[in-house]
Amino acid sequence: MNKSLKFDIDYLINPVTYLKASGSVHFSSKNFIKAIFGPSGCGKTSLLKIFLGLTQDSNSSIQFGNVTWQSSQEKIFTPTYQRKIGFVPQNECLFPFLNVRENIIYSIQNWENEKIEKRLIELMELFQLKDLADRKISKISGGQKQRVSLARAVASEPQLLLLDEAFSALDSKSREKLLPELSDWLHELKIPSILVSHDEGDARLLSSEIYHFEGHCLLLE
Repeated sequence: MNKSLKFDIDYLINPVTYLKASGSVHFSSKNFIKAIFGPSGCGKTSLLKIFLGLTQDSNSSIQFGNVTWQSSQEKIFTPTYQRKIGFVPQNECLFPFLNVRENIIYSIQNWENEKIEKRLIELMELFQLKDLADRKISKISGGQKQRVSLARAVASEPQLLLLDEAFSALDSKSREKLLPELSDWLHELKIPSILVSHDEGDARLLSSEIYHFEGHCLLLE
């Protein structure tokens, strides 16, 4: 695994806030978890939305590996579903009318049944969800919901995983348990990953390479 996410972004978040981000994030088989740290309101979530392709009105150039996802100058815009990005939002966005099993396989429901079942078994085992497979989302804890969110995000075997303050809504006890587990899961999956957080302790627990926002700017070498 040797991939880079290269970007140059100018984006007006609101009438008084301007986001500037540029640089290159390099992933290797020994160093594939990166963290972006900054206080609330600095533009972390807006940056991830641009990476995801959820914001089209930014003046941006984004390239992952040899593929250009977005280029304002060349009028290139790859839609979200074609970027093969897994995303875990700050507040879990699970489907309450589906059970744990159904939530996990939602993004791979068009796969062949045998392949779906094989992937589901792998993820249930990895994220310790086997006993919760048929349970409704409303009947599981916050920490369990985040595990389901992670499993769903990686089910389709994305080439990049983005985590937006993934555990900030949990109580401190749940976070203390889940963060070391998250590190283990990511090392098992070996997916290039970017975690954004306003808690530098969380960032340092998961990654030895942390990029810092300065105001509303993230400028990397």
